[in-house]
Amino acid sequence: MVPIYGGILRDPFTELQRLHGEVNRLFDRSPRRWIRSEYPAMNVYTGDDDVLVKAELPGYEPSDIEVSVEQNTLTVRGERAEDTDESRSYHRRERLAGDFVRSLELPMNVDADAVEAELKNGILTIRLPRVVEDRLKRIEVRAS
Repeated sequence: MVPIYGGILRDPFTELQRLHGEVNRLFDRSPRRWIRSEYPAMNVYTGDDDVLVKAELPGYEPSDIEVSVEQNTLTVRGERAEDTDESRSYHRRERLAGDFVRSLELPMNVDADAVEAELKNGILTIRLPRVVEDRLKRIEVRAS
């Protein structure tokens, strides 16, 4: 049964997603929320044999970052210490400090034992090979 609001048929799941987005926007405006849930920014590329994820993490060291894969979910965690100089006071403070966690569902099953991660020039590159059983199988078509 689809409820009717103002003469318009509305899907309850769509309404729930809209409400979820509105609540998230409310919290994003909170001054205490200094690292957003979309941090770090990520690009995800898929190929026939793997998934490639690139994340922007300027100012981080490899020891500050943890990458894990469970089933088809990638999680990137990190922490950056606060940049303090006790002999000076801040005029402007825009560099974020603290910890973050970002998880995303991968578009295919990956081989967690073969995942590779590299941090270079502030870009974390994660290569996640597809499990062999999930790779695209090309079937040869023969003429008869």
